[in-house]
Amino acid sequence: MLFGFSGQGFWSKLRDQLLKGKSMHMFVDEYRVPLYVGHATDLLITLLENNVDCNKIWHIGGKERISRHDFAVMIANELSVDTGLIIPIEQHAWVERRGCTKRPKDLTFDTTDTYALVHNTNRYTLLSGIQLAL
Repeated sequence: MLFGFSGQGFWSKLRDQLLKGKSMHMFVDEYRVPLYVGHATDLLITLLENNVDCNKIWHIGGKERISRHDFAVMIANELSVDTGLIIPIEQHAWVERRGCTKRPKDLTFDTTDTYALVHNTNRYTLLSGIQLAL
């Protein structure tokens, strides 16, 4: 899940709702590896500069596996808003309640090969991405 760009996606909606003091339900049992869009750009450039094998799949994602709920709490903390606005919910309850499409609970993937090409992986933390995006 890329975040940090404007538009109508998850990031913009969550940030805007929190800043307005409105609550949002967030899954406690759906996991992602969120990545700040600026970090994604850097990683893509790194892959190109290293002339990687184009026949191989190179996963571009964050290094940290996190639930949507915990990700939202991190954002709320960085915005200095009430984390109580983030209402925990299990995916199946939301799907039953709203009738939306069920997704896999684990949407993570292995980014080991991609990050092996990067000299300073510490700059690609989830928290640093959130801080840059805000």
